[in-house]
Amino acid sequence: MELKKTRLPIWVLMLLWIPFLCGCELDDERCLPYEGEIFPSSYLGYFGFSCNGVVIKVTNASVNSSWEWNGKTHDDVIVVRIPEGVGFEEFFGFPIDEAKAVQRFYFDFRDLDPSEEHFCTMEYSEPSRRVYMTRFALTRCGYVNRNER
Repeated sequence: MELKKTRLPIWVLMLLWIPFLCGCELDDERCLPYEGEIFPSSYLGYFGFSCNGVVIKVTNASVNSSWEWNGKTHDDVIVVRIPEGVGFEEFFGFPIDEAKAVQRFYFDFRDLDPSEEHFCTMEYSEPSRRVYMTRFALTRCGYVNRNER
């Protein structure tokens, strides 16, 4: 019995490879769930800041937060406390380099503990949600735990 060689059409091969080409899933611990950009606010002359931290616009998810800024309501804007060593300050600098502020980035966060809260005495409003950044990367699935290096 002679076996016949068959060649799969290229479109069939591509369909078989799509799951592998898509990259990572949210279940992958290196993949970060939120995409964001620095919100163009200013506090005491520091671009992207409020009195509670860095102001970030979440661009890929609803995070149940808003901010009244310059007469408009902006949804999914949060104030983020950023610890040293996660890579955010190393990339954006302090104060934030406005030329780099257009760079989208990926991150994860947790809500602040009550003991971490402090309230601004400013005359203008703050985003309604204040959080603590736990992970940061410039690519969605490029997170490296800096404590494991």
